[in-house]
Amino acid sequence: MQALTYTAPNHMALREVPAPMPEAGSQRLRVHAVGICGSELHAFKGHDPQRVPPMVLGHEFVGTALDGALAGQRFTANPIFACGHCRYCHQGRTNLCSHRRMIGMNLPGAFAQELRVPDSCLVPVPATLPDAAAAPGSVVAHVGLGDWASSLDWRALTLREITLVGCYTDTTADRHTAVAALAAGSFGDLAWVEERALSAGAEAFDDLVAGRVAAAKIVLRPGA
Repeated sequence: MQALTYTAPNHMALREVPAPMPEAGSQRLRVHAVGICGSELHAFKGHDPQRVPPMVLGHEFVGTALDGALAGQRFTANPIFACGHCRYCHQGRTNLCSHRRMIGMNLPGAFAQELRVPDSCLVPVPATLPDAAAAPGSVVAHVGLGDWASSLDWRALTLREITLVGCYTDTTADRHTAVAALAAGSFGDLAWVEERALSAGAEAFDDLVAGRVAAAKIVLRPGA
């Protein structure tokens, strides 16, 4: 299959790579759309020691399941695969899992025609939500008004208007909430992305770095 591969700092190339094989506990997806995240631009510039070339990046995606009872259904996913056993996982803070692995970092990413995703990370995409709208993923800010399994009372701190900045990704539960909000139209018009073919991905990275893109996000289409 074809994959946009990070080969060296400031260099991406379309390459032929082996397609993922079926594996128990995971699902293969045919990727329809994948967004370019700021963290991938950081890696592209050679500033991320955890993303070592050559590798396939990409963690904001939508695809159709290829295996078993889920075949034909559309999914996005939480790109973080947590162990489920450490103290953070027991607190519900799976994004901070001590043994976490991440799609597009130490698991093959979604800048490809197919991708394998752990079952526990899958998030269904409603039929009303277009691929390009779901692919950019989610940025979730805890404003102190919901439940939180932590020793800190985030709600009390927020109500006292204490400014707290310290986001690190989101959990699978957060991703379900974000997809539902996107589908419900809670964030208004979602036609703010620019779509390009995966084959044009290298140029897309160059354009983003050079500031030649007016859109807030570029979404790549492996099938285009």
